[in-house]
Amino acid sequence: MGVDLIFWDSEFRALWLTIAVELVLVVSQLIFLTWLARRRTFLEQQTARFKSEMTAGFYEATNDAAALDVWVNNAKGYPSSTLREFLLPYLQATRGDVRSNTRLAYVKLGLLAQDIRKSRSRLWNRRLIAMRYLWVVAEAEEKDIVLERCDDIYPIRILVGGILARIGATDDFLGLISQLQVPRRV
Repeated sequence: MGVDLIFWDSEFRALWLTIAVELVLVVSQLIFLTWLARRRTFLEQQTARFKSEMTAGFYEATNDAAALDVWVNNAKGYPSSTLREFLLPYLQATRGDVRSNTRLAYVKLGLLAQDIRKSRSRLWNRRLIAMRYLWVVAEAEEKDIVLERCDDIYPIRILVGGILARIGATDDFLGLISQLQVPRRV
């Protein structure tokens, strides 16, 4: 006297398999979304902690090389996204020694090296983001790295032109502009 379960019949096995796969996918998606939410919360907490602990010391550190080294050593424990979010606006808004010291902090934290590495990525979106960062940070020393992207996709070539114009590489800028072809939609 056996129990005849309908879901073991051959005609329903594919249906049960599909339901099981869907359940696994839904659970996987929930786990992933939970991980993303926790990661976002962690980054927000790190950013808030960074702003409360490190912001005041940064203003004094931009005027003193020794204080800048101490600030950089203390800042190394924070995520690079938090550090970029803090430093990039100062790089855009300042000039002279303050900008030089802010850029030096950016370099010592390894953020410029990350940007250069990402500018050589196979993925165009990573290259684009890296070039947006380099647009703010790059100086004449990074000219050769920037010129590597002259034959890239159109938005990256536009950023390359902006970087070359900002760092004063006039001949390279004019050469790039002569190569650009404006799309008909523009």
